[in-house]
Amino acid sequence: MAPTLLEKLPDPPTGQKGWPWTVQSNPVPEMRSNGEPWPKVSIVTPSYSQGQYIEETIRSILLQGYPNLEYIVIDGGSDDETVDILEKYDPWLDYWVSELDEGQSDAIQKGLDRCSGTVFNWINSDDLLEPGALATIGQHIDGHDAVIGLGRHFTEEESWLEDTYNFAPKPLLRGFGREEGCGFTQQAVWLRTEQVKACGGVAPSFHYAMDRELYVRYTYEYPDVRYVDEPLARFRLHDDSKSEQSGLGEKADNPFRQDFVRMAKKIREMDAYADLHDLCDERIAWWEWLFCIARLRREKARSRFGRTAELLWKALRNPRRRMNRFTFGAARQILKGESP
Repeated sequence: MAPTLLEKLPDPPTGQKGWPWTVQSNPVPEMRSNGEPWPKVSIVTPSYSQGQYIEETIRSILLQGYPNLEYIVIDGGSDDETVDILEKYDPWLDYWVSELDEGQSDAIQKGLDRCSGTVFNWINSDDLLEPGALATIGQHIDGHDAVIGLGRHFTEEESWLEDTYNFAPKPLLRGFGREEGCGFTQQAVWLRTEQVKACGGVAPSFHYAMDRELYVRYTYEYPDVRYVDEPLARFRLHDDSKSEQSGLGEKADNPFRQDFVRMAKKIREMDAYADLHDLCDERIAWWEWLFCIARLRREKARSRFGRTAELLWKALRNPRRRMNRFTFGAARQILKGESP
């Protein structure tokens, strides 16, 4: 019997067991049940100084057992063990490079430029695919512009599933988080490669919300989304991840929301998205109000009364948008000296 890919790949580090170290996905037949070939799936892994995680990422993609995979790694010139790992897995990578770049978005776009598959996504160098994910995607992409499944967010201690919500330009513009009517895990969102390129690809100027900015443009042009109620990917939360370092979920003016404002302003200037312009104006006004509140909360050198008075005075200048429970709650916190 011919050795399996698991047997051909380098041995896992000592003590590592389970997926994707000592377990592989169920083999995928060479042809689909209808006799047609599987659509080619192109995956880009942008990487920088994630040597402690990237081998696990690589194995979770290779061990899908998917017969039509194109896998590209774009590393930003890491000086940790990343290059050693890439050299170790070189026979199974279609292309990899380690050189200076302009950041994650630039790396993704560099990889996208090389992609030739039907389906595209990027899997960051600290995230994973779920077993069988690519077979699920390959089964469901026919006739659709995107396949979106569930993403499993995890730390070293725990994991959970995040459901997929309404994935279209308007809810995508509204903000970050399920309270805004849209929730997604980027690693579980799979798009058509040529359509991603046709709508402009990944914008290198967005360093935090590059996925949302792409999805607004993409789903505006290509709205046919196929949802699958299956986990496709795992998103790792750790101290060095962008989500943790940005203060996402804690700071109203975190870099993700800063990118949201830039995204809305960009779309607001594009005639092709005219029916989204009013929503852009609404969201810009709201996010900038959140930034104003965050600034007042941080100005501890000023009196609490002075900051509260300024907050309420500014709210009264636009009462329809600003006089709400959130604003009153922020005013109460400032007055009492409470942390947000």
